[in-house]
Amino acid sequence: MFEPGLRLLAKSVHLIFDGCTERPFSPRDYCSEVMGPLDAFVRVAFVGFAAILAAVSLKSYARHRERRFLLLSAAFGLFLVEGAWLVVEMALSWSSSVGTEWVTLNLAVLVSLYLALLR
Repeated sequence: MFEPGLRLLAKSVHLIFDGCTERPFSPRDYCSEVMGPLDAFVRVAFVGFAAILAAVSLKSYARHRERRFLLLSAAFGLFLVEGAWLVVEMALSWSSSVGTEWVTLNLAVLVSLYLALLR
């Protein structure tokens, strides 16, 4: 009785949430395997900057033993893990999990955290 309607609903839901045509955080095609030079540069810059900041904040924590440096080290460590994942994703030619604009936004957040630390 309700089966044709449910089948039609399931089919429309599948078309709406099809992972190969829609991407939640970027207007680009989700199954696109093309990664441009800007994307590669931003990913490598992100992981390099995160590694430098994690190392500097760990050294600051070791020197001063203040809790804020430990929290900063943990935050930069999380950014480092994210950057490592993005570089592995790029190296293994997996489909991109996030767009260039989100990696750039994360890089901007990382820089703003560092600038706040300098004050």
